[in-house]
Amino acid sequence: MSLQGARVLVDAFNIQLPQGTGIKTYGQTLIETLDALGAEPSLLYSRPTGKYEDDYLTELAFFDAQVHPSRWGARLRAITLGIRGLLGTAAKARHVPISDMVLTRAIPPGVSEILNARHCYSLAFRAFRSFGRGVSVGVPKPFDVWHMTYPMPLRIPGARMVATIHDLVPMRLPTTTLDDKVEIFRRHRWVVENADLILTVSEASKRDIVKYLRVNPDRVEVTYQPARLRPATVSPDVLAARLAPYRIEPGRYLLFVGAIEPKKNVRGLIDAYMQIDTDMPLVIAGKKAWMWKSQIGDLHLAYGEAACRHRLRFVDYMPELDLPLLYKGAYCFAFPSLYEGFGLPVLEAMVSGIPVVTSNVSSLPEVAGSAGLQADPYDVADIRAKLEAVIGSRQLHADLSRRSLEQAKLFSRERYAERLAAAYAKVLG
Repeated sequence: MSLQGARVLVDAFNIQLPQGTGIKTYGQTLIETLDALGAEPSLLYSRPTGKYEDDYLTELAFFDAQVHPSRWGARLRAITLGIRGLLGTAAKARHVPISDMVLTRAIPPGVSEILNARHCYSLAFRAFRSFGRGVSVGVPKPFDVWHMTYPMPLRIPGARMVATIHDLVPMRLPTTTLDDKVEIFRRHRWVVENADLILTVSEASKRDIVKYLRVNPDRVEVTYQPARLRPATVSPDVLAARLAPYRIEPGRYLLFVGAIEPKKNVRGLIDAYMQIDTDMPLVIAGKKAWMWKSQIGDLHLAYGEAACRHRLRFVDYMPELDLPLLYKGAYCFAFPSLYEGFGLPVLEAMVSGIPVVTSNVSSLPEVAGSAGLQADPYDVADIRAKLEAVIGSRQLHADLSRRSLEQAKLFSRERYAERLAAAYAKVLG
């Protein structure tokens, strides 16, 4: 199936962030897949740059991440955005010239055009929060589809609206995030009421969207999500050398990958692991996110300085090239999250062919299938038992490794492209 010639504008709300997020990864994959299907994907940014007398200056200002308004400038902009939202004035997007001048770019391959509408996302959020209404962004030429990878009260006149809703975590687990839950619920309701099509990444998320946002199930399509990560193919000696700076050895550690926040249940994993008699350390690769102290803030008091130093390895930053190596070298992958719209790290682990211990809730049984042992994330004893089962049986370890590779094939890029094209056909006719 082809989307030949379809002009698609995708938000760069997360893509423009300097550090990766799950939604940023989703957006990058979406762009590349649309391009492979023959569409012409463009990106809409919201950077505080304008049009200069020289195209090179316009391009340079766009890529300059050092543009920060003063405190008074930020306040004035907030007032201005509020007034514009009240008046319903549309933001205007400008074409950003892209030459060969800037050598390093944070733009996904396959992008046909870059547009920039100053502060358009701030305007949309502020207008909706203050006045309960969305805004429109005027574009230089028409698009067939406006695809939001993150729910925002923002329209592109003349384009069919496709909105991806990954999950309803703030509403299902309100104590695990710092968001304004009422505002998020209302914003999601605006999106589902105005979108021509809603995409999501699992059947579990679709059930939540249909039930809690009161949406006709025929308007929600599940595309799932492929892994961008490619399994590492290096010799044992190279793998050992690359992992040495992290104080770990191939095949001799358990692994968790993800942000340290309440939803990920890192503390439940640590409590389960610390009860296991093993000399393999637990590697926790992920940055400290909101409410991280509730997860790891008192570990030294609970388990002692020496035990934490000997048994736990925290890697808050890892070069992207090292992540496949971290998966490849792990004995098994542990991800007992409380709730996931999809659970991309589980798929990345399976692509790498390592056993998985994950949760029996939300989307995780869909993703892991029979390739992973599933535990009750609220039951530390159950998590411990599943980890001990993998650690204690080489036969089970080998069996789960084989199943991981088979399960990962269900979420290939080819299958994602097929699902995406079929979903787009519903709005393009």
